Amino acid sequence: MFQNISLIKNWQNHFRSKLDLISLAQQKNRGVALYVKEKIAAKQIYKDRKGRILIVELEINHKKVAIVEIYTLNGGQEQFYRTLKNIIHIIEYDEICLLGDFNAITDKKLDYKSNNIKKEQEEHYQKIFKMAEELNIQDI
Repeated sequence: MFQNISLIKNWQNHFRSKLDLISLAQQKNRGVALYVKEKIAAKQIYKDRKGRILIVELEINHKKVAIVEIYTLNGGQEQFYRTLKNIIHIIEYDEICLLGDFNAITDKKLDYKSNNIKKEQEEHYQKIFKMAEELNIQDI
């Protein structure tokens, strides 16, 4: 996503927000970023080395919320969600907002142009729902 540091600096000047909330792969060819208003207290809790997971704590109205931003690959989701689930258990927040690119089809009618859904794609969104159920995460 970010190819070099000059691009990051340009983005930082353009958005004028906290850009230290980034999880980049070591090759800097992919990653996730979260832009937070300067007025909101934010600190990075966790980032992985692959640029797939970023967890940021926000304090809003004296309440701490964990923002978990992810980018899921098309393959290897089972291991990814197992790792993510373990991380979410470790951070122990009452309020968690999970967002990002899940690379999943959750509603065949809305999300996919074809009726020909591969078995692996169907299994992928089932893994998301299973993890959400185990962590008591609600889709709102």
